[in-house]
Amino acid sequence: MNEAYAFLRCMALILAMVGLASPAAALADDQWEATFKASSFYDSQLVIEEADVSRKAGDLGFRIGANLEYRPIDTDKLDVKVSYDFGQSVYMEFDDFDLQTHRVDASLTRTFGKIRIGLRADATHIRLADDPFLNLVSASPSISAFLAEEVFVRAHLRVAEKTFSELDRRDASVSQAGINLFRFHEKGRGYLLASAQVEREDAVDPILDFDGISASLAFKHPLNDAAGGPTFKLTSDYRIRDYSAVTQSIGEQRSENRFRLGGELEIGLMDNLRAEFTYRFTDRNSNLASADYTEHRAEAGLVFTI
Repeated sequence: MNEAYAFLRCMALILAMVGLASPAAALADDQWEATFKASSFYDSQLVIEEADVSRKAGDLGFRIGANLEYRPIDTDKLDVKVSYDFGQSVYMEFDDFDLQTHRVDASLTRTFGKIRIGLRADATHIRLADDPFLNLVSASPSISAFLAEEVFVRAHLRVAEKTFSELDRRDASVSQAGINLFRFHEKGRGYLLASAQVEREDAVDPILDFDGISASLAFKHPLNDAAGGPTFKLTSDYRIRDYSAVTQSIGEQRSENRFRLGGELEIGLMDNLRAEFTYRFTDRNSNLASADYTEHRAEAGLVFTI
């Protein structure tokens, strides 16, 4: 109830901004978009990171997902978007790692000359092994602008509240600040993205409080000149977290760093249908055993958009 109330307050704030920012804004034609995905995957390490649970046991699984997006206002000066996202992953053997997510978000972007001011609010409900697991509510203001024709920068803040169904000691307030720098090419179909972020999490149990910093690079490039042609994407990121109190099970303060490297190939099959192939490698190092592992994850799927 608290999460739903907080989300409704965020939605009310967004709608109030719409009215104040553009009382005479012309509504665009109703614009709906629906995306559906079905995929199969292999995961070498089963992980529920929010609970510090992991199991070194490879398993196959499948995933289905759906996203419904509606833009009631879409003009040069104002863009408003509301969306709902559903995801369900199912493992063939270890069904205690099955995850189901429901996410609703609303965003508003207002353009003032070359500057874009944004606000986003979202609420997420996660179920683990078909039982309630975690509720997450967040709000994120942002500012962005094109520095040159193909160079775009965006800075954002984010505050969030985590509420676990049973793991009350993990309930936490989260604050983050980040910046993204894009360099577009191939008429916007490709880009180089550099990102950095600092974060702080304040949990009910002090041993779970941490400060963190992360940095990432992403490169996306089309393989031909066709509008719906194949593209590939490479990603890498590095994250460090330092915990503020001694973890009794290890007799010292917990520390952690994580490196990830990934690749994605996207191939258009028809106008509204594409195939996606992804691979991700994770090397997570920590003095807490459940957060110390390497992982290989490969996935292949079909995405249909209407």
